[in-house]
Amino acid sequence: MNISFEKLTNRRGILTISILMVCVTFPAFILVYANGIDPPLSWVFNFLIRGKLFLGKDIIFPHGPLAFVMYPLPVGSNVFLTLGLHILIRITFAFGIICLRPITNKQNYLESVVYAFILLAVLDILLIMIGLVLLGYMKYLQSRQSAWLFVSFALTAFAIYVKAFVGIVCGLATLAFFCILFIEVIRKESSRLHLLFSLIPVLLLISVWLIMYGSLNGLPRYFVGMIQLAGDNSAAVSYYPYNNWIYIGLSFLLLSLLIVLHFRMKEPFKLFLLVLPCFFAVWKYGMAREDYLHEGMYFLFLVLFILLFNLTISKFRMITILAGAAIIILSYQNLRNSFYFEPPVFSVSGLKNLSDYFFRYSYIADTCQQASFRNCQRNRLDNDIRTMIGNSTVDVFPWDYSFIPANNLNWVPRPVLQSYASYTPWLDRENALHYNSSKAPEFLIWELRKITHDIHNGTMESIDGRYLLNDQPEAILSMLSNYKLVRKQEGTFPLMIFKKRRNPLSIQKKFIGQVSGNWNNWIKVPEIQDGILRASSEIRRNFPGNVKSFVYKDEACFIYYELANGEIRMYRIVPKNAAEGLWINPLILNPEKNRIEQPVKRVMFKCTNPALMKGEIRVRWEQLSFPDVYRSGAVSNAQFQTTDLMFGETIDDSHNIILNSTNNLESDFTSWSQNHNPVKSGKAHSGSTCCFVGAESYSLSFQMDLDSIAGLFPDSNFLIRASAWVKAQERLDAFLVISIEREEKSIEWKAVELDKFNLEKGEWNYACNFLPLTPEMISKPGTKLKMYLWNKGKTTLLTDDLNVIIERSVIR
Repeated sequence: MNISFEKLTNRRGILTISILMVCVTFPAFILVYANGIDPPLSWVFNFLIRGKLFLGKDIIFPHGPLAFVMYPLPVGSNVFLTLGLHILIRITFAFGIICLRPITNKQNYLESVVYAFILLAVLDILLIMIGLVLLGYMKYLQSRQSAWLFVSFALTAFAIYVKAFVGIVCGLATLAFFCILFIEVIRKESSRLHLLFSLIPVLLLISVWLIMYGSLNGLPRYFVGMIQLAGDNSAAVSYYPYNNWIYIGLSFLLLSLLIVLHFRMKEPFKLFLLVLPCFFAVWKYGMAREDYLHEGMYFLFLVLFILLFNLTISKFRMITILAGAAIIILSYQNLRNSFYFEPPVFSVSGLKNLSDYFFRYSYIADTCQQASFRNCQRNRLDNDIRTMIGNSTVDVFPWDYSFIPANNLNWVPRPVLQSYASYTPWLDRENALHYNSSKAPEFLIWELRKITHDIHNGTMESIDGRYLLNDQPEAILSMLSNYKLVRKQEGTFPLMIFKKRRNPLSIQKKFIGQVSGNWNNWIKVPEIQDGILRASSEIRRNFPGNVKSFVYKDEACFIYYELANGEIRMYRIVPKNAAEGLWINPLILNPEKNRIEQPVKRVMFKCTNPALMKGEIRVRWEQLSFPDVYRSGAVSNAQFQTTDLMFGETIDDSHNIILNSTNNLESDFTSWSQNHNPVKSGKAHSGSTCCFVGAESYSLSFQMDLDSIAGLFPDSNFLIRASAWVKAQERLDAFLVISIEREEKSIEWKAVELDKFNLEKGEWNYACNFLPLTPEMISKPGTKLKMYLWNKGKTTLLTDDLNVIIERSVIR
C-alpha cells in the first residue's frame, strides 16, 4: 500500500507517526519498592495519592505531592492514570518535534521523525515534560497558536507539584518566554494584551493546589520550601568525582560557537534565550551531585537542546550538526567519570511494555506486590514492638519509610521527609516545629543499621559521610525533648523506639565560650559535666568561593573529632547546619551497643579548598542541659547521664580496647616493620619524621599474631581499626589495607581508597579502615594481622602516625 508524502505530513499523518513511535519507545515502569533511601519514596507518594493527600500538604521535599507519576505502583488505578498521562505527554512531545519546522521535503520530515524517535527512546518523563514546555513556547513564538501556549502553561503548573527540579526548570523557561514576549511588546511586534498571559500560569498553579487541598493554606510555604531546597543543595549533597575540564571546556566553546554562528537567525536565537536559564539550572542540578542519575540528566538535556537546535536552523547545517555531535561526545566522555556510571538506556521495547500493562496487568500487579513485600521483610518489627505501637501514629527516622507498609503502621509524616534534606535553618525549623506540635506522631522508629555505611563502623551516619546528629540540629533537640527511648530492637538490623512524652523536657541553653580557629588547626573542646555540648560554627565562603558556588558548586567541608584515646572520627558537615550547632559531646556512634563512648577532646575543620573559604572559623560553645530531669544515679559518671537518658548508653566502653598501637616514626615500635624510606625535612605530621611511599610500592607495615587474642577472649567478636595520616600533591591510586593471613595467604582482606580521604591536596589528611572479625576467623594457629599502605599508582605520598586498634565486644 502506497502512502503519499502529503498524507504523512498532514496533522493526522503526523499524529499517527507520533503514536507509533510512542508505542515502540514506551519505557517500563518500576512497579516495586524496597527498603533504603530513595526506593521507599515510590510507596510514599503512591500512598498519599490514594485518599491520603491531606497528609502531604505540609511536606516540603524535592518530590511534590504528585510525584507518583514518576514511579507508579500497582495500587488502585495509579498505574493506569500514570500510563495515560505519560502516553499523552509523549505523543504531544513527538508531534511538537515533527511540527517544529515547516516540512518542505522528505529529508526534513525524515530528520524530524528520527530526532523525535531518539528523544523518545532516551529521555525519561521529566525531561520530556521540560522538552514539551520548551516546544510549546517555541511553537507559539513561531505561529501564535494559543493551544501550544496553554500546553506549556498547564505542564509547568503540573511539573511544580511533581518534582522541584522539573518545576524550577519549567518555571525558568516560562520566565524566559515572558521576557521574550516583553521584548516583542517593546519593539511593537506584539500586543501589550499578550502580557496578560502571565496571569495564566499563576492561576493554574493556584487551581491545582485548590483541587488537591481545597484552600490556599500552605501554598506560599510550599514555594518558600522549594526555594530553600534549591538554595543550598550543592553544599549539602555534592559529589566530587574527577572531571575532564578539557572536555567540558571544549563543549562550552562549541556551544558558544553555535550561538555566535546563528546569532542573527530569529528561530535559533529565540530557542537559545528560552533554553539559557534552563541550561544553567540543569547544569547546577547535574554537576552538584555528579552521580550518573544527576549528571546524566544534564547530558540528556544537552542532547535535547542540540537536536531541537538542529531543527530550527536553516544555514550552516553541516557545521552545526558536526559541532552538536562533538558536544554530545565530549559531554558523554566526561559523564563516564560520574559516580556509579551507567550508560543511558535506549528504550525500544515499548510494544511489549504496553502489552503487559494492558493485557497482563493482574499478573504483573500481583507479582510486583509480592516482590515489594519480600524487599521489606528486613524491616519487620518484633511482635512486642508492633503490639506496643498498635494503631498509634508513627514516623520513621531518618528515611526508610518501608517500615510503614511492612508493619501496616499508621503513618504521620514530618515536613522534610528525610533528615539529610533539612540542610538550611528554615527547613530544620519546620521539622522542629512539627515535633513540638499536636501533629507529631505518638511513636518514632529510629533505624540504626541503614543502607549507608559509616567509615568508622558506626550506626549514626547520614548520607555522604555526614553525622546524623548534625543533619538537622534543632529538629534533633526537639525530638529529644518530646520523645523518650522506650525500647531497643537488637539483631542484625537494630533500631530504637521512642514514645512521645506527656510533658516535654525543658532544654536550657547556655553559651560557655567562644573561640576563633582556622582550617587544619585543632581546637580544644571545653569540658562539661552534664548535658550536650554543641559548637555553633561560622563557616563562610570568600568572594571567589561565592563565584564558584554560583556557577558550579560549593567546597566540601568536614570536621575531625579527636577522642580521649587519640582516635579520630571524621564527618562531612553542611555549613548552614553547622551555624545552628554541631554535635560535639557526647559523640554517639553505636547506641545499639549500650556503651558509653569516648568523649571528644579536640576538633579540627577541613575543606577541599580553603583558598575559596574565609580563613577564620568562629566557634561558639553551647551547653544544653535538662534541669527538670530526675537523676536516678544509675550512671556513676555525671557526664554520661544524657547518653543514658537519650540513647540508653550505660556501659563503660574503655576496657574493650585490647590493643592501641601508634607508630609516629620517631623510633622503632613493637610489631612494626622498619621505616626504610624516612623523610626528615620538617614535612612530618607530628615530630620530625614521616615515611615516603614511592610509586608502585608499599609502606612500612604492622604485623601481629591473632590466635592468642582469640584464646584470651573466646566469648568476644573483634573489630580491627587501622588509620594513618597521608599527604599527596595529586590524585591517588593507593589503599589502606587490613589483611588477615594464614600460611602466607589472605583469608580476609579489606582495602579503602586513600583518594577518598585526600580532601586537600598537599596537606595532611586522615584515612581509616576497619574490619570486623569473629573468634572462628582468627582462632587457628598462625593467624596474623597485617596493616600497610599500598601505593598502586604513580603519585608518591607521605604517611605518618599510623595506628592499629583492636576492640572486642562480648557475644550476646
